[in-house]
Amino acid sequence: MQQTLLSQGDHQALHAALDEETTPTPALLEAWQLHQEQVVRS
Repeated sequence: MQQTLLSQGDHQALHAALDEETTPTPALLEAWQLHQEQVVRS
């Protein structure tokens, strides 16, 4: 198991970034489509 320790400022910045709503880029949408086509789920 690995841990990453963040300073308080880095912790706040990470949470702010995770909470921010964004629009997926065309490259991300393409990557997701490729993933859906290639990954087999059992």
